[in-house]
Amino acid sequence: MNISDLFILGTVVSFVSAQEITTPIPSNSLIPLNSESAIVPIPGFATDSIEKNSVNQDSVKSKDSTLISIDKGFSFGARWSFTSSNVFADWVSQQTTYMNSLSETIRELKYPATVSWLMKPEKQSFSFPVSLGFFHRIDSLRSFSLHSHYSYRKQHSTFVALRDTTRAIVNETDSKIIHHQAEISGELQFRIPPTYFSVSGVNATGFSVLFGIIPLSYFKLETESTIREMRRSGSTFGAGGSWGAGIFTDKQISSQFMTRFYFNYHGNVTYGYDNYNSLFTVAPVAAPSEKEILTEHFFELGFHGIIAKKSPETVTNK
Repeated sequence: MNISDLFILGTVVSFVSAQEITTPIPSNSLIPLNSESAIVPIPGFATDSIEKNSVNQDSVKSKDSTLISIDKGFSFGARWSFTSSNVFADWVSQQTTYMNSLSETIRELKYPATVSWLMKPEKQSFSFPVSLGFFHRIDSLRSFSLHSHYSYRKQHSTFVALRDTTRAIVNETDSKIIHHQAEISGELQFRIPPTYFSVSGVNATGFSVLFGIIPLSYFKLETESTIREMRRSGSTFGAGGSWGAGIFTDKQISSQFMTRFYFNYHGNVTYGYDNYNSLFTVAPVAAPSEKEILTEHFFELGFHGIIAKKSPETVTNK
């Protein structure tokens, strides 16, 4: 092959290559820039994580808006309440002083008997208040309850004088103090969004504050002693207000019923008690000073059942 042949071959190859390069690209093979198909997966990068994250956020929002589905309902409940009361402390002081006085009298008379407690008085008291009320859900994180409460407390003490030789009962002194109280309270509950805090097995957790009025706080004291043939009773009453705060958990059992468990601090202040010291006027015990204001502090563990007023509608964000 000579030089002229090589020149002709090179010209042909160049012409063919140029034709291939300038061949138009079919329009249907172009990838539009605004198309989802323009997203090319990158090896090692999980493109579906964005979709999963979006789904998780939607589920959290849905959970926040459906903590409970009962909008309105009637509630009933009971609680265990513990307190250390000034009134009960005065009663303990009266009973202790009266017992010591009787012991001193027996010693002075040189009577062969010993005084001892059968049931010792305690200033700490327990009660089991019951309540009825109405529940209203304000929005997904707030609700309000209005309750009426009734509580009953009773303490009982007994001491006896026993003959030293036969252990026969020479004297028996029995005393009991009773307290009745009625209360109406309003409570505002705040639920904690589950994105911040949640407890497994319940629909919502939160905290509450309450304020109330006490139209009646009634005390009655009865004391009876056989050796002095003495029987004494007295009563007094007052009225006032209450306050408190606590924590709670809500669990929706069905579309018509929800339960709530709570732990509260509860304070009372009541006024009146014009004849307060008449409760403790038992010779030879000196009556305590008059009290026009009584303050009590309670720690309570309780339960509420909430029944829907009507079938709940579809819950929407408010």
